[in-house]
Amino acid sequence: YNASSSIVDNILFGKADSHKAGGTAQIGRMVAAVVDELNLRDDIILAGLEYEIGTGGARFTAVQRQKIAVARCLVKRPDILIMHEALSSLDLPAQDRVLANIRNEMEGRSLILFESKENRRREFATILHMDQGRFINHEDSKQASGPGDLAADHQAAAPGGTTHTVGLDEMANML
Repeated sequence: YNASSSIVDNILFGKADSHKAGGTAQIGRMVAAVVDELNLRDDIILAGLEYEIGTGGARFTAVQRQKIAVARCLVKRPDILIMHEALSSLDLPAQDRVLANIRNEMEGRSLILFESKENRRREFATILHMDQGRFINHEDSKQASGPGDLAADHQAAAPGGTTHTVGLDEMANML
């Protein structure tokens, strides 16, 4: 056993060559099968929980820290979860998977997602548009315009193409 190597590297007796397409995933499945077959999963989890992660998780990657932050929020089972680009460090397929799991977990509760990308607009019941920190427009998903129509929404928000600033009562009703 080499204490300076990871548990996976110790199981493999060294590092695997990850240059083959899909090789890392295949090795991961094989290691998981061996761990399950030998009933070592609980022991490995306990060993992982003893791993020194550094002050504030400094040894974690940005992706790992972001996933942990989201998990910590979900464990509290909030009535309202507000996420501001909380998945931005993940690649798009991972963002979609994680968001689907979050939506599933938040079923029957409120999820508010602030994102600069408009590709998820159709997934939500209500879309609120903001400009310089102020609500300017909202739409129901059944009336949602396609991507790229945000400029048209701005023009429709108030006569003459000026932006309508939403008052506190309107903002509360939108939320």
